[in-house]
Amino acid sequence: MALILQLSGGVGNTNPDFSLGGAVSGTAVVDAVDNNLYDDVARKDVLLLKTEYRCFYIKNTSATPVHGATITIDEFPITSICTIGLEPAGSGDGVASGVAQIITLEDTTPVGVTFEEAGLNREGLSKDLTLALPTLKQNEMIAIWTKRIAESGDTGAVTLGLTASGNEQALPTGPGGEDFHQPEGINLAGERTAILTLVTPFVIGTAQVGFSQVE
Repeated sequence: MALILQLSGGVGNTNPDFSLGGAVSGTAVVDAVDNNLYDDVARKDVLLLKTEYRCFYIKNTSATPVHGATITIDEFPITSICTIGLEPAGSGDGVASGVAQIITLEDTTPVGVTFEEAGLNREGLSKDLTLALPTLKQNEMIAIWTKRIAESGDTGAVTLGLTASGNEQALPTGPGGEDFHQPEGINLAGERTAILTLVTPFVIGTAQVGFSQVE
């Protein structure tokens, strides 16, 4: 699997609740486990319509660049609004470059992050939300922020599904070689290149967002 999802909060952080930006953690997000992205929504959070943020890194572990990649929320919690946005620091190694900003509290809005429309279509029904990612070379990563607005819910786990897809082909050769192509897969003439072929989807995690009892 080429892309993995890792916590932020520093190399030693193992707690998703402390995944509030900063350097990448050595801990990967555990798939399909309750509270692997967020803690439970408390009753006071619902009353206040509390907004919470988390920061995670998407890392390319393959030996070739992944380009034309996207991350999609393809399953939304019924009782909370969730959305995602890219960290403006860009891509890097998550330690010396491409390091996400740090927020001191989970309800502090990260600066310069544009969050996509929160998963609703014109009829008010949930729809997939897709965020384009830059080209990631081997061991490169980029931070993304997730945003959750608490709404009324009840006991039980509510699933937030995250899926990523990308192309692991090497950048095409041609006039100027790799230098001819910009990182986003666009040549100097502004044309999309053939690197968008053979896109392979893969799931990087199913985040089960747990909810506490709300009366």
